[in-house]
Amino acid sequence: MSNKNETGFNEFLFLQWIYYAIFTYLLVKNIMTLKPD
Repeated sequence: MSNKNETGFNEFLFLQWIYYAIFTYLLVKNIMTLKPD
């Protein structure tokens, strides 16, 4: 068995977490901006 597949899978999960973090950050930022003071 080669480690290439495992590495690719880990990279895929890492990218998924990055996209999720960016999406959550933008969502929270928009909610905070729309929220009246």
